[in-house]
Amino acid sequence: MEPRSGPSRPIGMTRTLMLTLAAAGLLVSGCGQQASDPPTQAPEALVGCTQAQSKAAARHASEVPAEVDLDGDGSPDKVLITRDDAACPGVLFTTVKDRRYSAKVRDAGLDLTSATRVSLPGREGDLLALRAEHPRGGFQVQVYGFDDGLGEVTAAGQPVVPFVATDTTGGYLSVSCADGALVVRQAVVHEPPGIVFAWDVKETRYAVDGLRATRGATTEVADNILDQRLGKEFPEVKHRRMFAKGCSA
Repeated sequence: MEPRSGPSRPIGMTRTLMLTLAAAGLLVSGCGQQASDPPTQAPEALVGCTQAQSKAAARHASEVPAEVDLDGDGSPDKVLITRDDAACPGVLFTTVKDRRYSAKVRDAGLDLTSATRVSLPGREGDLLALRAEHPRGGFQVQVYGFDDGLGEVTAAGQPVVPFVATDTTGGYLSVSCADGALVVRQAVVHEPPGIVFAWDVKETRYAVDGLRATRGATTEVADNILDQRLGKEFPEVKHRRMFAKGCSA
C-alpha cells in the first residue's frame, strides 16, 4: 500500500501572490489621485506697502524702458515702477530668481523721462540710471543696482550724480565709466573770477561695490578755460552727457 502524500505547501508561491495583490491594491487605491501642487506663495510686498496695496500697485505699474541684467545671470530682468497715483507711489521693483525685490525711488514726484542701462567694467550685473526732470529747470540722475536686493547706489547716503541745474549758467557735467567706477566730471566757475568768465574742470571717481559708492580724490583736469574752449575740449561736459563713455558692454 502506497503511503498517502500530505497536502502540498506552496509557501513561495503564496507569498509572491500576496505581494502582487498588495501592490495591485495600492495601484487601484491610487488610481485617479494626483499629486497636490505646492501652495502658491504670494509675492513679497513692495517696500512701504501692505500686501493688498502692493497687489494693486504692481498690477498698474509701468515698465521701465531699459533692458538690464541686474543680477548678471545673462538674461534681462524686467523692471517696473509704480504710478504716482498708486497707494505706494514711486516704488521700483523686479523679480530675480522667482523672488520680488523693490526699492523706493528718491524724489518720486518728479517726472521720470529716461532710463539707461549702465554696464560698469568689472561689475557682475548692470546698473540702471533713471533721469527725472525738475519742474523749475534741471534734472536728477539716480543709479540703481542689485546686490542681494534692489537699491540705489549712493555715496554717504547721497546720489552719486549731483543735481544738474539747467535754468542758470553752468550745471555742466558728465558721467562716464572706468575700472569699476563712475567718473563725474564737472565744470565749476574759476576762482578767483577774472574779467572774462572761465571754468575749471574737475573729476571725481566713485568706486562702486554692491550698492555703495566710495568717493575718491577730486582732481583738476583743466584750469581757467573759456566757455568756447570748454565746449571744444570737453563736449561731454558742456552737453551734459550721461554714461556715454565706457558704460556699455
